[in-house]
Amino acid sequence: MSVRCPGQWARPGPQPRPAAAGAPARQRRRAAPSRAQPPTSSSAAAAAAAAAAPPPPVVPDPACDALAAAAGVLQDPPLLAAAATPRGRGLVARRPAPRGAVASVPLANALVISDDPLGSISVFGDKQQRAWQEAHGELPEELLDFLQGDERWDARMSAWLLWLRAHPPGPLWRAYLGLLPPESGACCLLNFHDPLEAAELQVPELMREAEVQARWAEHLHWDFFASHGEKRSGRIGGGGGGGGALLPRAAGKLGGLRLGADLATSLWAISMVRTRTFSDEVNGEGITLMVPFCDLANHGGEAQNTTFLVSQDRRSFELRALRPLAVGEEALITYGDQKPNAELLRDYGFVIPGNPHDRLTFLAEEDDGSGGNGGGGGGGNGGGGNGSGGNASGQKERRGGLGLNAASLMEAAGFTGDLSKGEVEPVNGPAGSDSDGDGIDGGGDAGASPRSLSAARRRAALLSLPLTPRRDDSGGLFGWASARAWTAAGEPPPAPLAAAAVPAERAAVAALRRRLAARAAALPTSAEDDAALLSGPPAGAAAAGAAAAGARLAPRVEAAVRARLEHKLLLAEADSILAGYERALSGRPK
Repeated sequence: MSVRCPGQWARPGPQPRPAAAGAPARQRRRAAPSRAQPPTSSSAAAAAAAAAAPPPPVVPDPACDALAAAAGVLQDPPLLAAAATPRGRGLVARRPAPRGAVASVPLANALVISDDPLGSISVFGDKQQRAWQEAHGELPEELLDFLQGDERWDARMSAWLLWLRAHPPGPLWRAYLGLLPPESGACCLLNFHDPLEAAELQVPELMREAEVQARWAEHLHWDFFASHGEKRSGRIGGGGGGGGALLPRAAGKLGGLRLGADLATSLWAISMVRTRTFSDEVNGEGITLMVPFCDLANHGGEAQNTTFLVSQDRRSFELRALRPLAVGEEALITYGDQKPNAELLRDYGFVIPGNPHDRLTFLAEEDDGSGGNGGGGGGGNGGGGNGSGGNASGQKERRGGLGLNAASLMEAAGFTGDLSKGEVEPVNGPAGSDSDGDGIDGGGDAGASPRSLSAARRRAALLSLPLTPRRDDSGGLFGWASARAWTAAGEPPPAPLAAAAVPAERAAVAALRRRLAARAAALPTSAEDDAALLSGPPAGAAAAGAAAAGARLAPRVEAAVRARLEHKLLLAEADSILAGYERALSGRPK
């Protein structure tokens, strides 16, 4: 039987073999980028800012230095050190690092599997598993058969990691396992198996996806990894017989490997694989890699300055700087382009404040006066709204009569460009936003100001709003003569709202605002409440005792609060845009 992970978002990159209806494409943390990927203008600006600032002191983590030595990092002395960064622990330049390889780990010291060993080729994956055994000792035949079998890539890699945890073969893997976070610190949606933690997500779409992911992970555990005699009560996430008697279960199909895995341990392994693996392609063969030390590299988004790949001689895995790195500058890769926060939280356990790829969704069947079913979990699914590509939900919304005039909406919001294609920018740059998010910055991103974060959210909110489709029956390039000039692309320029259409437009704006208000009201806490939680314990906590004063949110609760806060701030920006548009329409003649 082939285990398939449920989910609703497809990943970029090579697709797996056809799966049954409803089964998603595989999800991957770090999909291999282009080999010749140049820095973007944003990353160039970040580089200029980094060069102007004095280099921060680099304080290496001794345990990570020991890991680098055990992993055989080829740069001697190492160019990168693991240290504390604004994004958490990451890899920073110890000294000026030229463009090119900045960290190389021999592939014999990495876990490598073929993505589809039975349905496609697996020459390279099989070769690397032989090389691993020559360096670290033989793998059990049962495990090797599983690694080269037809189960999903993440199920197979999780089994290897669990076996290493139960039977660490040497200092490298003991050091590596010692630096991995515990299950209590893992924040992928599949880790929200406790109903109390899942409730902290608040956003309905996130809560539903967390339950789906947790059910899938539970299935993997009981089918493959469970220890003999382990007992189970109810289902993961509560309900379904919760509070019933403990029922002993037979060991999973890999019980003979003595993995020693209870459910929490299996969740830990699956989340480590979900968050720390790389993917690449060698001679047409898709592979998944788990690479000690290199997997400390953080996601940089548009600030990416480093890429990764299997070296040309096929002997090592490399992190390669796309441009020179200054002393203390963090080496940043990308975990995937254009991922909204819902996907980031699902796969990696974090969200990005002001994520430019977040979207809200608006469904035609959603009631104006309720939260409905179009709540856009954590920014929707990344394909809603009016941006390039659109999706079915946007079309349903337009048929529902709530589409807005693109030209007039964009003018009122203070943006310029082509809204229907998602190509818009503030007229006056980030300062063009007339909303500052009520002073709430969502926790901030590395180097981002609250005002720039608000501008990013405002743009994302604008791109979420449904539009009236352009008329394509008024003649022009390939039809009858048009009274208006055509653009170079063969499309009529956006036409502002006609006076006769103002009443209907105002009604549509009012209906959309009611929907946004209903969604916000359905959430148990406000954005201000969430921001206060993230800012730390209240000033009076010290009077309640040292324990209360030093209290922090648990990792998953903190991740949930950050995710739901970003969603609420996006709702607020969308309402702010509509409120401004409503004021502009009220001044127009009927």
